[in-house]
Amino acid sequence: MPPRVNVRFVRKEDIEAIHYILTRPEVMWGTLQFPSRRLPSLNRMVESSEDGFSLVAELAEGPEKGRVVGNAGMQRGVGRKRHVAGLGISVDPAYHGQGIGTALMEACLDTARRWWSPLRMELDVYPDNERAVALYRKFGFEVEGRKRGVAIRQGKYVDTLVMSRIELAGSGPSESQQAEVEATASEASEANGQDGESNVPGPAKEAREMGPGAGRERLEGEVRPPVPAGAPNIRKLYENPGVLRQSSFLPWNVPTVEKIAEDLEKAIDRHTFVWTSKESVYGEVTLIPGRFRMARMATVSLLCIPPDTCYIARTVARDLLRAVVDLADNWLGFHRLEMETYTDELWLFDILERMGFRQEARLRKASLRDGVFEDRLVWARISESW
Repeated sequence: MPPRVNVRFVRKEDIEAIHYILTRPEVMWGTLQFPSRRLPSLNRMVESSEDGFSLVAELAEGPEKGRVVGNAGMQRGVGRKRHVAGLGISVDPAYHGQGIGTALMEACLDTARRWWSPLRMELDVYPDNERAVALYRKFGFEVEGRKRGVAIRQGKYVDTLVMSRIELAGSGPSESQQAEVEATASEASEANGQDGESNVPGPAKEAREMGPGAGRERLEGEVRPPVPAGAPNIRKLYENPGVLRQSSFLPWNVPTVEKIAEDLEKAIDRHTFVWTSKESVYGEVTLIPGRFRMARMATVSLLCIPPDTCYIARTVARDLLRAVVDLADNWLGFHRLEMETYTDELWLFDILERMGFRQEARLRKASLRDGVFEDRLVWARISESW
């Protein structure tokens, strides 16, 4: 008979037991934990936060009553992803297959529903962790895609499945509406040349040439690392309505000039390039390395004035992505680059594909934009050298 357990919020005295569970070889095999993890790193589990909680399952009877045999936690997103909650769970290997995971899942989902009411709950899991995949499916999680070579396990790169559960019916375009949008955008893309300049002469082309500093003559620009003195021009990029709409910023929390300059002076865990011409900044790309077992992958964030307001948008995006791919391949040795786009950023798709990126997943209702919960696409590039 499966043991009876109590599920409760974590306490300080639970940390040692949780550390024991997380550093078991069987748990490390199925999660992103690592053998050298230090116990103090888990202290944040007991810190008070309205955006995250941790639970433990303890035996409710028997000679080991009170023993912690599993833990789980959820973390809510911020800004446009505040409706999203990420989930993680681990169980003492000695109690695998005895209903501990089910008890923790039930408690996690109930807590999140009662106090956060998230629209989207998400997690990553290894494809060969069949027990975990079955548990998540049991609770309504669906596979959205497969990320290639995300983490290192026993000396090899391994894939993960992206799974999510949509709690409520969110707003958004219907499939037929989305197909119409994509078809229209595809037709428009075909009318463009290699760098996105329209082949149609006249006023239509002139309208697309509008943008900061843009005229009828082709702009000459360069890709280079930003400097703190350029912070005012970088903020102008962030404030551009087209950029703001595609970014993760909220209109009222765009970083100040002082904050941008400070980050450029102090940030040592990320790499940034800007595309600039005559002091105006038309685009920015940032590469953020992963950590620990994901240290050979990096996340790419691209901000670029869209082609409906800037005729050189495709050139800017292409040059920035070339720079970050060169950095990753030839200087930093990253195995995997990962990037997200909205589903309607079709003008970027062929550029990403030429750079070796491939679509891997469609994250349902992943971001709030213009009052609508919209899907996001996950793109990834696997290096042939690393």
